[in-house]
Amino acid sequence: MEGSKRLMANEGAGLFVYAFEDHGKGVGVRNHFLIYAEGERQGLELVVGAYQNLGFREDCRNYDDSIEILRDLESRGHAY
Repeated sequence: MEGSKRLMANEGAGLFVYAFEDHGKGVGVRNHFLIYAEGERQGLELVVGAYQNLGFREDCRNYDDSIEILRDLESRGHAY
């Protein structure tokens, strides 16, 4: 996120879409914390193991909402 902000500042323009529901590889904020707690409880070095122990895929992100936002802006004549 910081790199994106720097790039937009350097370019003098930009668009940042933060997909809140995709936080924590798409499992949502609540489950993200459960996964980290499971990793600590099990002594897992990799968060991937905690995802698997709780029945989540390694990465559940879906960018459909972000794509829809960008297409909507484009249809309204906004350049990004």
